Amino acid sequence: MKKQAEDLYQWVALSTAPNVGNKRFAALVRHFGSPQKVLEASVKDLMQVEEVGDITATSIKNKIDRKEAENQVSWFEKSGCWWISINEDDYPRRLKQISDPPPFLFVKGNLTEEDELAIAIVGSRNSTDYGKNFTKKIASDLVARGISIVSGLATGIDSYAHQSALDSGGRTIAVLGSGLDIIYPPENKKLAEGVEQRGALVSEFLFGTKPEAENFPKRNRIISGLSLGVMVVEAPAKSGALLTAECALEQNREVFAVPGNLGKKT
Repeated sequence: MKKQAEDLYQWVALSTAPNVGNKRFAALVRHFGSPQKVLEASVKDLMQVEEVGDITATSIKNKIDRKEAENQVSWFEKSGCWWISINEDDYPRRLKQISDPPPFLFVKGNLTEEDELAIAIVGSRNSTDYGKNFTKKIASDLVARGISIVSGLATGIDSYAHQSALDSGGRTIAVLGSGLDIIYPPENKKLAEGVEQRGALVSEFLFGTKPEAENFPKRNRIISGLSLGVMVVEAPAKSGALLTAECALEQNREVFAVPGNLGKKT
C-alpha cells in the first residue's frame, strides 16, 4: 500500500498540470516511461513530446498542485479503494483501446478477467414499467451467459440493470461521475454497496469531486469503453444515455436500442 500511495502521488500530480489532458498525459508517459520522469524532465525535453509546447511544458514545471496530490494520497489511504494506471497489464483492455482512456482509475471492489465480456445498459431515469421489466430480463439473461453488466448507477434503467445483475448472481460495474467518496444519487448507496461486493465501483475523478454536470459525458465514454456494446433503453432525446451510445459508435462498439412506447412522447 505504501508504494502504491507513493506512485499515486506522481500520477495525480501530473494530472493537476494545466493543459495536460488525457491524450497529452498518455503521450508524456509513453515518452518518458513514468509520471515521475515526466515531472523531472526539463522544459526542453518535455517539448520533444508531440503536442507539448512551451505553455504546457512550463505548466508541468511550475504549476503542478503538489498539495492536492498530497491530499489525494491521504484520502486514498483511508478510502478502502485501490487504483490502477494505464501502464499496468491489469488495466481494462477494452478501455485502453479508446482514443482518450483515463490515465488512472480508482476502484472499489474488483475488476476481473470475466469483465472483458461486458455489455452496458443505460437509459431513462424516468422509465416505464415496460422499460424496467425489459431491463431486468435482458440483464438477467446476459448474466446467465457470463456477461458482466456495466452502467452508471443513476436512478431508473441504470439501477434496474445493476440490481438485476446482482439478483441473478452476476457481476456488475458502476462508473461514477464523481469521486468514489461521493455516491450519487445518495439513495443508491445501498445499491453501490452491493455492486462493490459483486463487481466494482469505478471512477477517473479525484476524491472530493462532486457530481457536476460536465463530469457525466466524460463518465459515459468509460461506460462504453469498458463494454463490447451499449444497450439503450427508453432514452429521451439529448439524454446522457444517447451520449453514451454516441461514444460507443466512436469507439467502434455495438449499439442496441430498446425504444419506448411508440405512442408516448419521450
